Amino acid sequence: MTDDRTPTGLVRLPDLDPFIGYLPPAQLPYQVTMTDIYTMFVQDAPYRERRELLFDALKIYTSLIWTEIPYARIWVDGGFATRKDWAPPEDVDVVVVADDVPLKVKAKLASEGLLTLSAVSASIDKSNLPMIHKLRPFGGLVDAYFATSKTSALLYQYMTSVKGPDGEVIHGVRKGIAEVTRGIA
Repeated sequence: MTDDRTPTGLVRLPDLDPFIGYLPPAQLPYQVTMTDIYTMFVQDAPYRERRELLFDALKIYTSLIWTEIPYARIWVDGGFATRKDWAPPEDVDVVVVADDVPLKVKAKLASEGLLTLSAVSASIDKSNLPMIHKLRPFGGLVDAYFATSKTSALLYQYMTSVKGPDGEVIHGVRKGIAEVTRGIA
């Protein structure tokens, strides 16, 4: 019998599906380290240069979040969390999962550009810009949302859906997602 645990006590990640390049579906996110994320989704993955940039943004992003919410769990998903070879990942999709975060802290995260904002209006030199549909952190490298344990189940269902090369959801097909926490190297 092989040991399915890492030295940190986490369950080892299963291999990615060889046909679609995703983590196998699971009832809960896979608890992983940042090293696991790098090994699975950057090292030897298609479009490595883009993935390196996204991983660097993810490392900085998680550090900033954990400075404000040390107990936050961060789900990692999207095109970055695959080995798809038909297009480079546009960004890293993340969900910050934490309960009992004061509104003041949430407002700070939003005002510091650490959460994706929807329907943003802005002006430059007193000229109004067209409505910005989605304003993502880190120059668009991170697509970040906030959830609590009560709201995370709905997001988990959405995040585990699979999109094909045409961007459409493939009905009946699910995938797993990764979760990182502070202190787990």
